[in-house]
Amino acid sequence: MALSSNNTISCAEPIVFFPSFALILKPLIMKYFLLLAVLFFFGTGAFAQKNGELKIEWKYTGIVEGYDHLSKLEVYVDGILKGSSPDELMSDGHVYKIKIPVGTHKIKLVSLAKYQGTWEAQNVANDYSFDMVYETALIVSKKTKLKLHFDIDAEVINAE
Repeated sequence: MALSSNNTISCAEPIVFFPSFALILKPLIMKYFLLLAVLFFFGTGAFAQKNGELKIEWKYTGIVEGYDHLSKLEVYVDGILKGSSPDELMSDGHVYKIKIPVGTHKIKLVSLAKYQGTWEAQNVANDYSFDMVYETALIVSKKTKLKLHFDIDAEVINAE
């Protein structure tokens, strides 16, 4: 840029404002795109709590003849009933899968039997030989497996 004799500016070279303007605007553009990326990340549920699958397998041994009732297992997670397995005879093999949030939870499994048309917890209060309730703190991951053996003769629940 040069000043001519008549006090006018001659633009023999183009005046370039863009580089200095870009230096000011570039951090703002970067912040804007970062904000959009963060909003997209949270808005799409990418940060949402993920569910894992808890697979419960159980069996009963020592079933007294004539007492092979329909049974099911109620699953409580942190004190809240989250599911109930399908009805099957106690002598059958049992498998139940349930989706629960990944992390550490207090799990309570309650065995129920259908007796005279009514579902009841299998416990001493209902005239069973022992309380068929299993409680544990469990770390649930993407796929977690829990195996139980209700040993009626020994009056214990063994977990694997």
